[in-house]
Amino acid sequence: MTDQIRRSSRSIKANIAEGWGKRIYTDVFKRHLVDALGSLEETKSWLISCLDCHYITNEAFQNFANEYDLLGSKIYKLHQNWK
Repeated sequence: MTDQIRRSSRSIKANIAEGWGKRIYTDVFKRHLVDALGSLEETKSWLISCLDCHYITNEAFQNFANEYDLLGSKIYKLHQNWK
């Protein structure tokens, strides 16, 4: 699970960076933001699995979930307001 969380969380940043490099093409940039949101949700799913298996505490999960919700809302707003 640790490896999956690392890969999916790193994919968030990588998708945003790749999209930013192609931002002159609005649809391509926005597609990468959607991909980043997908990776964010995948990471949250893995964290739920960690909680269910008692690998992390509820408090730790809530801290992660709050940070991911904040990040997700920022990415979503950027997607909605881009050009």
